[in-house]
Amino acid sequence: MRILLAEDEMDLSDAITKVLKYCKYDVTQVYDGLQASKACQENTYDAIILDVMMPKKNGFDVVKDLRKTGDTTPVLILSAKSETDDKVTGLDAGADDYLTKPFQVKELLARLRAIIRRNGDIKEAYSIGNTTLDHETFQLSAKNSVRLTNTEYKIMEYLIRNQKTLLSTEKIMEAVWDYDNDCEINVVWAYISNLRKKMDQIGSDYTIKAYRGVGYKLEMRDDNELRQKFIAITMISLITLLSFTMIAINWINFHSITVKADKVLDVLEKNNNTFPDVESEDLPDETPFDTRYFYVKYLVDSDNKVIEDIEPEIDLNHVSISKEAALAMSDKAITRTKSKDYDGNYRYRKYLAANNSNVNSRATKIITITFIDCSRQLLPINNFFIIALIVITTGIIVSFFIIFFISKILMKPIEENNQQQKKFISNASHELKTPLTIISANNELIEMMYGQNDMTKTIDKEVKRMNSMVKNLTELSKMSDTKKVKEKKIVTILSFKDILYDSCIDFYRVFKEQGKNLRLFLTNENVLIKGDENDMREIISIILDNARKYSVSYASLYLKKKKNKIILIEQNDTRDMQIGDMNKIFSRFYRSDEARASNIEGSGIGLSILSEIISSYNGQVKAFVDSSYVFNLEITLEAKAFVY
Repeated sequence: MRILLAEDEMDLSDAITKVLKYCKYDVTQVYDGLQASKACQENTYDAIILDVMMPKKNGFDVVKDLRKTGDTTPVLILSAKSETDDKVTGLDAGADDYLTKPFQVKELLARLRAIIRRNGDIKEAYSIGNTTLDHETFQLSAKNSVRLTNTEYKIMEYLIRNQKTLLSTEKIMEAVWDYDNDCEINVVWAYISNLRKKMDQIGSDYTIKAYRGVGYKLEMRDDNELRQKFIAITMISLITLLSFTMIAINWINFHSITVKADKVLDVLEKNNNTFPDVESEDLPDETPFDTRYFYVKYLVDSDNKVIEDIEPEIDLNHVSISKEAALAMSDKAITRTKSKDYDGNYRYRKYLAANNSNVNSRATKIITITFIDCSRQLLPINNFFIIALIVITTGIIVSFFIIFFISKILMKPIEENNQQQKKFISNASHELKTPLTIISANNELIEMMYGQNDMTKTIDKEVKRMNSMVKNLTELSKMSDTKKVKEKKIVTILSFKDILYDSCIDFYRVFKEQGKNLRLFLTNENVLIKGDENDMREIISIILDNARKYSVSYASLYLKKKKNKIILIEQNDTRDMQIGDMNKIFSRFYRSDEARASNIEGSGIGLSILSEIISSYNGQVKAFVDSSYVFNLEITLEAKAFVY
């Protein structure tokens, strides 16, 4: 089979070519994008392997121009760019698969075999919502149409056929890729992202929802999430501020009226429900003339119980209200425990006095209830409330449209900043991944030709260690640079206890092989936490891996619960560590041996990642060595935890 290999790194190109030729492929090598396009025009190939970052013409443009001519030759993209957006760009351009550097040669060969033997079998036409998948043209149509690649079609068809099922990544890989795949499963995410983008382009009312750690499912879309959050937060803040202002103003006015009404009631109580000289009571001159009030007197016995067979005394000379209505209000007020309160627009006060009239021997006391009509004072408040409500509602509506239209402008700098950060991370990792790929490819070729030996094992181990360090570096860079614009997480209710137990089981054998003991002490309660499962497992994995590296003979983990907090403590014996605070270990690239001459593996990045994850959950992490020279790592998660 004829293979076109376009790779500008000559050492890597030679290494891949040696492997392909060893596997009986006929390989044509080119070293820039223009040569690749020319070779495609002049010759026919069974498959094409394209690097992305080539001189003169990048790999994305090569495959895009190739597809415009109607050429359906399978294309495998090679790149050090592992960002999802870069994968989406490559797949959207028409590539059939995408492999990131550094990679294993066996994975390259497996993917190459797969894209060659895929035949695009004809399936039935499927539809969901306003979206239709055409099996003859591979067109995905809604308001507009777009053509899918072979692999995209298979994934979309599988999702539509199982639209009510949450499909795991493994199930999708098994259904779409017809080989035993041991590559990184994020290739599925790249295809899913590409399909999402195309569904956006055609105006589909469905999207592919990702449930992190679980799988994928077609669901009704929820567009412009970041913009929607911005609008929602802004509008909620505006409504809260305006509502608080309106309520505060009305409360102040209402309180002022209440204070004035109580002052008048005090005067009436002291003067047997009549107005004396207003100047002596510090009241406005018009108070006796403006105040509309009435009072009702009840005769009560020694137990302060109303004597039912004696009609209460009532005075309605200073107010316009019926006797029945006045008695109904006073009967209701006398049963209440409060001595003063409102009944509609009336403010009342009741007080107890001795009965000096001797009209009835059973009546030892008199309860007087005085009502003041505050309707004239309350009317402006009610009118202000209605007017303010109308003005605020109008203002909120106008503000919504203003925010809606300017939010796109306001969000643009954030989006550009994110893109610049991603570009920096991607470019930085490219320079590190390419030489690792060259070393790995040559090492695997040596193993294929002459067998595995101690030297190739050591090289393979160091390549994996360096690749892991590069991965951690880029991950740490993402976490810190995008702290204010967090990646969406799939948050569910998890059993932290079960996750901790499962992780310890996985590490138990590793500790045993190193002659160390791993001990786990769990609370009897099943502690649940609201969070992302991958984050929780990453936290525990970093803690256990750090304990494995730096413990002398044992490591112990204690899981505790204190109110709504989860406390996880890791303890292990140490080598040459001083007593006291050890929070400096969370600094990037920190190593206790500054010369880095220790035979303990590690790059000083893991605990930095741990600190970033804990911070994203508003948690705390601290480290110290106690008086017994035991290292302590204590984590407190602020996420709500509860027990059932």
